[in-house]
Amino acid sequence: NGRGDAMTVATVGGKTYLYAGTGHHAATDLTNGTLDNLNYGQGNGLEIFDVTDPTNPVLLSVSKTDGRFCHSKCDYWGAEVSIHNGKVYVYLLSTYNGVYVFDATDPAAPLRLAHVSARVDRDSPYYNTSNFSHTSSVYPVIFQYDPQEYKQAPIGSVTVHDGALYLAGVYTDLH
Repeated sequence: NGRGDAMTVATVGGKTYLYAGTGHHAATDLTNGTLDNLNYGQGNGLEIFDVTDPTNPVLLSVSKTDGRFCHSKCDYWGAEVSIHNGKVYVYLLSTYNGVYVFDATDPAAPLRLAHVSARVDRDSPYYNTSNFSHTSSVYPVIFQYDPQEYKQAPIGSVTVHDGALYLAGVYTDLH
């Protein structure tokens, strides 16, 4: 439903699933995209496909992130899968939106368990760095929070190991 920006594949119970992180705009023609277009910034989410038969992929579910988002300076997306005690967990990285954690044991009905972001308050030394821009020369930007109140640091990568979630902050180091 949004631009395909990340993916991972995992085999669970004899079936193969594609977990796709999508970004920016919902499926529509946005060649003249503006903030008043309802699909602008609404493509951010997780899509799960059954790709057991790769010649016939089947879309099983679409889960959206919070609010509208579009920014082009740091544009990182990712999807990681972790299987633990028979449960399937998907970690969706969505740049400034942070990481969304889903229980995707039932791939047709993933359940959102958590949302983790790297909040940067006004008194942080990272708040006003020149690299930490909330502007863009490419698209009109839109965030699900007010960047005058606080910022969310862009996350460039995510991984899970031994029950710990690791976030690589683009400007804020390791979380």
